[in-house]
Amino acid sequence: MNEPPADQLSRDVLRVLPGIIEILSRSGRREGLLASVVDLILDATGADACFLHRWDPEQRHLRMIAASQPYDELVGRIELAEGEGVAGWVAKHRLPVVITRDKWSDPRYKYIPELGGDRYTSMVSLPVASARGRLMGVLNLHTVDEREFTRDDLEFLTATAALVGAHLETEDLIEATLAKEAELEALVQSTLSAQETERRRVATEIHDGVTQLVVAALYRLRAAQTLVGGDHPAAGELATAVGLLEDAEEESRRAIRRLRPPVLDDLGLAAALRELAQEASEAVDVEVRAPHQLQLADTVELVLYRVAQEALRNVAKHARADRVTISVDVDDDEVHMAVVDDGCGFDVAEAFAVREGASYGMAGMRERVEMVGGAFRVASEPGKGARIDVRIPH
Repeated sequence: MNEPPADQLSRDVLRVLPGIIEILSRSGRREGLLASVVDLILDATGADACFLHRWDPEQRHLRMIAASQPYDELVGRIELAEGEGVAGWVAKHRLPVVITRDKWSDPRYKYIPELGGDRYTSMVSLPVASARGRLMGVLNLHTVDEREFTRDDLEFLTATAALVGAHLETEDLIEATLAKEAELEALVQSTLSAQETERRRVATEIHDGVTQLVVAALYRLRAAQTLVGGDHPAAGELATAVGLLEDAEEESRRAIRRLRPPVLDDLGLAAALRELAQEASEAVDVEVRAPHQLQLADTVELVLYRVAQEALRNVAKHARADRVTISVDVDDDEVHMAVVDDGCGFDVAEAFAVREGASYGMAGMRERVEMVGGAFRVASEPGKGARIDVRIPH
């Protein structure tokens, strides 16, 4: 094949480079994108074969990831160790190699029958590196006829290799990010599971320990009340002690429900929210608007329940509200829960400020939501009530 004139090559390069940039900016399968780039390289240079090898820094070898026809069927099957063949030498030394003629006498050359090395006379091989200088691979170009690769050739191939290197590095970063996200998601699931397991353990210990002791003490005191009668000087003290223990029993059972509400496991989120509303009814009127049949992941249900639980606790302590509405809506992509009260409101920035001895309720709610990839928003002003919005993908 004759070498294209310099002016023709320049026009081809100017035509092809934007196409290479456009292809590498697409999303899609790596093999298809890089195959298109290889075809454009051949189109611009007039060469006859093009191979792109990917560098594996852990295995210290090259693996073919793109090739011009008819060698595209060999993608993934050709591997070269560091230093093996011209491409391996380029990977080892990070320097380009140009062989115009008599490649058989070059000690760096290795004949690979599958790649038809006996058909080609001239070749150029150059490193594919990222902008930070990290080796990403090696690009090889071959011609059937003898060819002197010009400065324009090498400048074009160097620019193309830089674009490919940036693309491959971006792919690596995306894959690493996805892997980290998967690890983080697994960690979140494990953390939430561990938290709920610990809550369940504490609830069980309260039920089997403190609550049982309180109940036993109640039986004893009631028996003592019967024995001493109402006219005994100690009757009043016994009645007071019984009342205190009855309050303690109720409080321990309430603590158990807060730690791990059985209704959440048995009947789901909607029923658990309604139970929360019932418990809060002495302090504020709570309305729950939620579908009775909610199909949500366990971790999502737990996060929404804990946010609603903490929000109601804050309303009871600080809001001086008359009414609270908890609404839950689900669409194809996410679940949305809003907790709205008509209380005295508060300064949002102040609520999230972390100070010694301060409550971590609001920050804890946001942290729980963000741990499962959700968004947590609070809107409030003094005297104008408050609204908490939670959105979690499902």
